[in-house]
Amino acid sequence: PGHQVALWAQFNLPNDLEFAAVGRWVGGLRGRFQQIDGYFGLNLRLAWHPSADWEVALVGQNLASPQHLEYVADTGIRGAVTPVPRGGYLQVSHRF
Repeated sequence: PGHQVALWAQFNLPNDLEFAAVGRWVGGLRGRFQQIDGYFGLNLRLAWHPSADWEVALVGQNLASPQHLEYVADTGIRGAVTPVPRGGYLQVSHRF
Protein backbone atom coordinates (compact mmCIF):
# COMPACT_ATOMS: atom_id res chain seq x y z
CA PRO A 1 0.00 0.00 0.00
CA GLY A 2 1.03 3.55 -0.61
CA HIS A 3 0.01 4.79 2.84
CA GLN A 4 0.15 3.35 6.36
CA VAL A 5 -0.36 5.03 9.73
CA ALA A 6 0.01 3.40 13.15
CA LEU A 7 -0.45 4.68 16.70
CA TRP A 8 0.74 2.71 19.71
CA ALA A 9 0.09 3.40 23.40
CA GLN A 10 1.16 1.44 26.46
CA PHE A 11 0.20 2.11 30.07
CA ASN A 12 1.42 0.67 33.38
CA LEU A 13 -1.67 0.44 35.58
CA PRO A 14 -2.10 -0.21 39.30
CA ASN A 15 -2.14 -3.78 40.67
CA ASP A 16 0.67 -4.98 38.36
CA LEU A 17 -1.45 -4.51 35.21
CA GLU A 18 -0.25 -3.33 31.82
CA PHE A 19 -2.44 -2.21 28.89
CA ALA A 20 -1.36 -1.69 25.28
CA ALA A 21 -3.30 -0.61 22.19
CA VAL A 22 -2.18 -0.45 18.56
CA GLY A 23 -4.38 1.20 15.94
CA ARG A 24 -3.37 1.20 12.30
CA TRP A 25 -4.80 2.36 9.03
CA VAL A 26 -3.58 0.77 5.81
CA GLY A 27 -4.45 2.21 2.41
CA GLY A 28 -5.88 0.10 -0.38
CA LEU A 29 -3.97 -1.80 -3.04
CA ARG A 30 -4.82 -1.50 -6.72
CA GLY A 31 -3.52 -4.10 -9.10
CA ARG A 32 -4.15 -4.75 -12.77
CA PHE A 33 -6.84 -7.35 -12.07
CA GLN A 34 -7.89 -7.02 -8.44
CA GLN A 35 -8.27 -4.40 -5.75
CA ILE A 36 -8.05 -4.53 -1.96
CA ASP A 37 -9.81 -1.84 0.05
CA GLY A 38 -8.00 0.01 2.81
CA TYR A 39 -8.77 -1.00 6.39
CA PHE A 40 -8.41 0.05 10.02
CA GLY A 41 -7.02 -2.51 12.47
CA LEU A 42 -7.03 -2.49 16.26
CA ASN A 43 -5.03 -4.76 18.58
CA LEU A 44 -5.43 -4.68 22.37
CA ARG A 45 -3.41 -6.38 25.11
CA LEU A 46 -4.04 -6.55 28.86
CA ALA A 47 -1.33 -8.20 30.97
CA TRP A 48 -1.04 -9.01 34.66
CA HIS A 49 2.28 -9.62 36.41
CA PRO A 50 1.61 -11.69 39.56
CA SER A 51 5.37 -11.80 40.18
CA ALA A 52 8.57 -10.64 38.49
CA ASP A 53 8.89 -13.98 36.65
CA TRP A 54 5.29 -14.55 35.52
CA GLU A 55 2.92 -12.78 33.12
CA VAL A 56 -0.64 -13.58 32.06
CA ALA A 57 -1.90 -11.65 29.02
CA LEU A 58 -5.16 -11.47 27.10
CA VAL A 59 -4.69 -10.31 23.50
CA GLY A 60 -7.25 -9.33 20.86
CA GLN A 61 -6.18 -8.86 17.23
CA ASN A 62 -7.96 -7.17 14.32
CA LEU A 63 -10.83 -6.10 16.57
CA ALA A 64 -12.10 -3.27 14.34
CA SER A 65 -13.74 -5.60 11.80
CA PRO A 66 -14.56 -9.32 11.46
CA GLN A 67 -11.97 -9.76 8.68
CA HIS A 68 -9.97 -7.91 6.02
CA LEU A 69 -7.77 -8.68 3.03
CA GLU A 70 -4.08 -7.83 3.07
CA TYR A 71 -2.76 -9.44 -0.11
CA VAL A 72 -4.03 -10.95 -3.35
CA ALA A 73 -1.72 -12.29 -6.07
CA ASP A 74 -2.34 -10.03 -9.05
CA THR A 75 -1.62 -12.62 -11.75
CA GLY A 76 -4.92 -12.44 -13.62
CA ILE A 77 -5.83 -15.94 -12.46
CA ARG A 78 -8.58 -16.03 -9.85
CA GLY A 79 -7.35 -18.02 -6.89
CA ALA A 80 -8.41 -18.62 -3.32
CA VAL A 81 -8.44 -15.43 -1.25
CA THR A 82 -7.97 -15.85 2.48
CA PRO A 83 -9.00 -12.89 4.62
CA VAL A 84 -7.26 -12.15 7.93
CA PRO A 85 -9.86 -12.82 10.66
CA ARG A 86 -10.47 -11.22 14.03
CA GLY A 87 -8.87 -13.28 16.79
CA GLY A 88 -7.52 -13.46 20.28
CA TYR A 89 -5.53 -15.59 22.67
CA LEU A 90 -4.48 -16.02 26.27
CA GLN A 91 -0.72 -16.10 26.90
CA VAL A 92 1.04 -17.29 30.05
CA SER A 93 4.78 -16.57 30.23
CA HIS A 94 7.49 -17.51 32.71
CA ARG A 95 10.86 -15.80 32.48
CA PHE A 96 13.95 -17.36 34.01
